[in-house]
Amino acid sequence: MEETLYVLDVDAAFAVASKVRKEAYATERPQCASNLIGVSRLAFPEQLIEIVFKALLPPK
Repeated sequence: MEETLYVLDVDAAFAVASKVRKEAYATERPQCASNLIGVSRLAFPEQLIEIVFKALLPPK
């Protein structure tokens, strides 16, 4: 699995990221690649963050 976070405020995102990820994945160290990218704006003015997830399933 891979997650990419696009954020307006990188410092604020780092301040809460570990707590949010711990709650979301129910573990201290999720087995997930993660990228945090600071951007100047997102699609909608009220957005603070946009998250993209990719999950790979094993072949049947």
